[in-house]
Amino acid sequence: MTNLENALEDLIEREDAAESENRAVDDQKKQDKENAADMRNRVMESLGQTKKRKESDDSENEGRKLKKRSNGNATVAYLRKKNERLQEFRKEELEVKRMQLEKEENFMKVMMSQQQQQQKQMQEFQAMMNMQAMSAKK
Repeated sequence: MTNLENALEDLIEREDAAESENRAVDDQKKQDKENAADMRNRVMESLGQTKKRKESDDSENEGRKLKKRSNGNATVAYLRKKNERLQEFRKEELEVKRMQLEKEENFMKVMMSQQQQQQKQMQEFQAMMNMQAMSAKK
């Protein structure tokens, strides 16, 4: 190959590369223009058209569901359940406290009876000691 042929071949390769690069840029610009036009159309459409478009999009995307806002019934039901659970908890808590107070009361009764028994035994012991002391003096 001669220098001229090499130069021509190099020019052809460069031209092909430039053309393919231009096609890629043109394709990207075309895609961007289509996206922009689609967005403009969506912005300009009426409410009825928006609903129709969303319905057609939903039929295309059946697997993906959109979130719907609740009307408040779920919130009220949740708050009712929460309140019921809280009331149950408070009842149980009061029952536990009542049982604890009963145990303490029973404990106090047992302690009082033991103390009374000890005092009675002490009095009997003192009476017996006094009797012995009197009999020893005689």
